[in-house]
Amino acid sequence: MAKDNGWSGTGYDAEPSTGGGLYLRLKEKGESIRIRLVSDPFRYEDVFKAEGEDDKIIRKVAWIVIHKTLVDGKKHLEVKVFQSGPMVYGLIKDLTENPEWGDPKLYDIEVTRTEVKGRYYSVQPLPKPMGPLSEAEAEMVVNANIDLASACLGKKTTTERKETESAEGTYNPFDEE
Repeated sequence: MAKDNGWSGTGYDAEPSTGGGLYLRLKEKGESIRIRLVSDPFRYEDVFKAEGEDDKIIRKVAWIVIHKTLVDGKKHLEVKVFQSGPMVYGLIKDLTENPEWGDPKLYDIEVTRTEVKGRYYSVQPLPKPMGPLSEAEAEMVVNANIDLASACLGKKTTTERKETESAEGTYNPFDEE
């Protein structure tokens, strides 16, 4: 018998888990994350379905990132998929167009959920460390084996995508970037 972790059941009395998993999201006002973008943005549309309402098309953007945190006073790095909307995308795009900052893969960024009217999120470039990923960070990203498009559209890794497409007869190794 599975251990009851407080998630099983019906109704709205359970709290979603905030740890683990592939995806990184800001869930509460005032929450901040420190990330290093390691991919170009993937822009896509999703459908939000609400009972009794028309479906809404929602624009989303995702990046593969290294999420940087402190755990017990020690630096902890995890490769994640960070999803956001057009506002965060626009703020990061502004940094890329600023000659003092440029490519956001060369510095860390702090994203904060402010919930301030007209500016629900803030994006702050962090000047240290600057430069490309270390060898260990780059290896961590490769070992994460995340296919960003597939992660946003339903499959999490390049291997899962290849297996599915091979089974369907649609996999073409020459389509790889």
